[in-house]
Amino acid sequence: ITSFFTTNFTQQIIYLYALKIQKAKQTIQKAIRALNDNRNLCEDFVSIDTVLDEEIAICCDIDVKPSADIDEVQAQVLYAIEEYLNPTVQFYTLDELVTKGKTTDEIFEGPRLNHGFIDTDELEAAQLRQEIYTSDIINKLMDIDGVTAVRNFRMTKYNSDGTPNQTLKGKAWCMPVSPWHKPFLSETKSKIIFYKNQVTYLPSLAEVRDTLKWLRASGMRNKLNGHEQDIPLPDGMFTQLDTYTSVEYLFPVTYGIGKAGLPSDVSDERRAQAKQLKAYLLFYDQLLADFFSQLKNAASLFSVDETVQTYYANFLDSIKDINDIYAKNGSTNLLQQLLQQQDSTVSTANAWQKLYENNTTFLDRRNRFLDHLMSRFAESFNDYVLLMYSLNFQTQQVSKITPSELINDKINFVKDYPQLSYERAKAFNSFPQNDDFTVDTPRLWDTDNVSGLEKKLCRLGGFDDPTSSIKSFFRRFLYCINNATIVTTGDTPPKYNFIFTNTNGDTITSYFYDGTTAEQNMYKVLMQVVDFFLAETNIGVKETAGNWQVLVADNNGNILATGNDFSSEAEANVSLQLFISEFNAACGDNDGLHLIEHILLRPRVAADSTKPFLLAPVCLDKDCDFCGEEDPYSFRMTIVLPYWPAHIRSIAFREYFEDIVRREIPAHTIAKVCWLSDASMYDFEPAYKNWLSALAGYLFDHTMAISKTNFQIANDALLSLLFNLHSEYPLATLHDCFENGDTNPVVLGKTILGSFKN
Repeated sequence: ITSFFTTNFTQQIIYLYALKIQKAKQTIQKAIRALNDNRNLCEDFVSIDTVLDEEIAICCDIDVKPSADIDEVQAQVLYAIEEYLNPTVQFYTLDELVTKGKTTDEIFEGPRLNHGFIDTDELEAAQLRQEIYTSDIINKLMDIDGVTAVRNFRMTKYNSDGTPNQTLKGKAWCMPVSPWHKPFLSETKSKIIFYKNQVTYLPSLAEVRDTLKWLRASGMRNKLNGHEQDIPLPDGMFTQLDTYTSVEYLFPVTYGIGKAGLPSDVSDERRAQAKQLKAYLLFYDQLLADFFSQLKNAASLFSVDETVQTYYANFLDSIKDINDIYAKNGSTNLLQQLLQQQDSTVSTANAWQKLYENNTTFLDRRNRFLDHLMSRFAESFNDYVLLMYSLNFQTQQVSKITPSELINDKINFVKDYPQLSYERAKAFNSFPQNDDFTVDTPRLWDTDNVSGLEKKLCRLGGFDDPTSSIKSFFRRFLYCINNATIVTTGDTPPKYNFIFTNTNGDTITSYFYDGTTAEQNMYKVLMQVVDFFLAETNIGVKETAGNWQVLVADNNGNILATGNDFSSEAEANVSLQLFISEFNAACGDNDGLHLIEHILLRPRVAADSTKPFLLAPVCLDKDCDFCGEEDPYSFRMTIVLPYWPAHIRSIAFREYFEDIVRREIPAHTIAKVCWLSDASMYDFEPAYKNWLSALAGYLFDHTMAISKTNFQIANDALLSLLFNLHSEYPLATLHDCFENGDTNPVVLGKTILGSFKN
């Protein structure tokens, strides 16, 4: 029997210890998940681990008042020392922090919490201590009711094996704490003697411990639930503003225009005079009624909901005998009919637009109301209005963005502003996790798991993806080959055809590539073909053996691809233009961007010590002195955008967007902006996607050799690409002296020289 109970007790101890270890592991995993989900831009966590303890013993003599309860005083002393060494961070309700004198901005600063608010002062005081000062502890002990003096104060630090640290024994004034260690009070090794009138008193140890447990329990507040998380709005008094009382009712009864009206025996002239006065006063009634209706709809004017008007009107049908005053078409009241058409957005102007608010006025006023909303948050679309273009590269003509498109951009920006503002300095989660702490793979690609800066830049840039409902800031593929495929011809060695389809899946045309390029490099050739088509350069039609073909050549004149045979030059040109228009419409404006934080590309411990991580290039002169690029990792980022969308090819838009980047990024960071061609984007994005997956796998378990190896390969590949990216510039045309060359001129550093146009 004794053996059974002994074994069962041992198993219980082991089981409870295992549960404790599992609970500690889960706590660390939750902390890792929370930290990665709230990481700052261009910052990263090197490692996350538990803090080690350092045992501190305190010896001192304390004089107390004769009336003091020794047991309670000792419990208060121990609790005060514990709170000094490891302050408790508590949750507070909104009212409690307001009562403590905290201002609104202080209360709501920091991340959103689900269980109350945290006092920032308490949070800062809870940081790990580097030194323990005797004076601080004595000040806290002297605040305890009943304590009159603290004498002979000494501190001793103990090693991990429980033995006193001989160099840190009996310290009188200051005790250093080891880095990344937490000091805690050892009750059993401490010796605190209490005196009443210089007579020693020994408290009851059991009573002290019970009181200490009660103090700890009362000081430790659980997470709050069901509390108010926002300042309540003051209640107002509702007024029915669209219920209007006519000024006619304010006139004396003798005028005959009020509710009493005129006697039945008055002359027709008297009735005509009353109607004339009612008609005259109706102008003022209508103005006042419209004003109150405008005031009633003020919430709609300053909202981001869909609206069809910014002026409002009210039909006055409650005035006695007023129906005879209004103009009619048969039995139809013309003004009442007009006010039933309050829509300033219809393309064909209705009676409402002709009398009250036409479409041009509506668009102008709606834009200005939205400008007012944004100005409340120090935001503006003014530069965007001036520089947002839709540039036609054939005619070199620029058309401004339409007011309705601008309204949509502003509305989307204001709707997203709570998130954009809150996440303005927040980075993306490089290690998204499921509830079981495994990698949440869907949040790595085709996802809105991007930095707040990316979301805001896409909104300020007016980026949108017209080919899908996905928001422009989603991390996704931007390279433009979704309507192109490569098929082999079955020859030996294999040859390839480029098949281009429209949005319905119908084949537009195909181009034959007669070369020996390896299959894995064929997409690079395809990207060149696409770029040449979109730019409409290095392409043309040519007659060969009685047939016309579309030829695509590289910059050196080498033929990249040959199109189908056509019976005439006109048919070949039609096919060429069809491809260009269809391909541009399908994915030529796939707006978006990628933001890469250099700190995440830093080298780690390699799986093979003989093959270290690839390092980012550093600028050194011949004397090995730094020359401006000392640290390519810290607070650096690269922003990658597609080059081919029409408005992005405008240098004016690029300058605007790069200026927006410089103004919106945190002041301590530096950003490089790259405008990539389709081929470069195709090289970059698969490497970027692979790196994201490898980084998440490495963070999930960086102890496995395979995780280290995969991450190193992906990191080296992306690093090599990233620091060799260069921007593409619009193609300029060189004109001769007899041709007007004012449009699309050659500008050094902003254009590349195309073919000579004669």
